[in-house]
Amino acid sequence: MNERRLEAVLARRLREVAAERRLPLAIPVVDPKHLAAIKMAAGRGSHRLDLEYLITSGELDEDEAEKIIKKYLGLFAADEFGRIAARAKWNAGRGR
Repeated sequence: MNERRLEAVLARRLREVAAERRLPLAIPVVDPKHLAAIKMAAGRGSHRLDLEYLITSGELDEDEAEKIIKKYLGLFAADEFGRIAARAKWNAGRGR
């Protein structure tokens, strides 16, 4: 099952469970720009893949993410984020 299909199935099931139990569906999540900074701080391969997905998903405001990364992780990390973003977009354009 591809990632988007899995997300849709999980979201639908969460709504069903919330309705069955009459629970408000409020699941706290990290804003994408902050999640990007967290992924940059972790710096491992699996986090890099997550970061590339965030960048190409259209859900991330790259400028805002870069500001946060620069503020908390420094200029080097912000530059690295820019390189990762450029490479992720280039790969996405090639169908990878």
